[in-house]
Amino acid sequence: EIRAPLTEWEGRDKVRTDAHEKRITEITEAGTHSQQNWQTLSIESMSDRLAEIGKETNWDEFAPRGSYAVKTSSDQIKEAIEKRKKHDADQAELEHHRKMEAERKQEEHDERVAKEAAEKARIESEAKAKSEADALAAKVKAEADKAEQERQKIIREKEESEAKAKKSEDDRIAAIKEAETK
Repeated sequence: EIRAPLTEWEGRDKVRTDAHEKRITEITEAGTHSQQNWQTLSIESMSDRLAEIGKETNWDEFAPRGSYAVKTSSDQIKEAIEKRKKHDADQAELEHHRKMEAERKQEEHDERVAKEAAEKARIESEAKAKSEADALAAKVKAEADKAEQERQKIIREKEESEAKAKKSEDDRIAAIKEAETK
């Protein structure tokens, strides 16, 4: 019975000291965890953990160890937050560069397609103009051939007419000579 209050106090003190030890271990592990997993933890969760760690005030006889654990873990979490911020900024910049490169490539592609379309239109236009010129040349040649045939026909008819007139004249002269000889 005499020892019961002391045993009870020792039990409460053991629970209290165990709680402080557990809390110091949790704080230390929080800093280590943040430092090791900064790439997967969000800035918000690390900031919340940092704020939670800073709330600890009553360390009793564990004040030196508790303060050291808080300072060390706080520094580790702050370092992890800075790494994460830099990583996020680098990723955002990288994504921006990728987007700009994709836009540049799309513009080049669009420009190349436009040039190809313009070249195709130019070639088609030239082909159409050549086709029309060839058709016109063929029409002019056909008309020229027809005109030449007409001219040849007229020349033949003139020659035939002259030949008939000469034969007629020759026949008349021959008839006159025959009439004179009779």
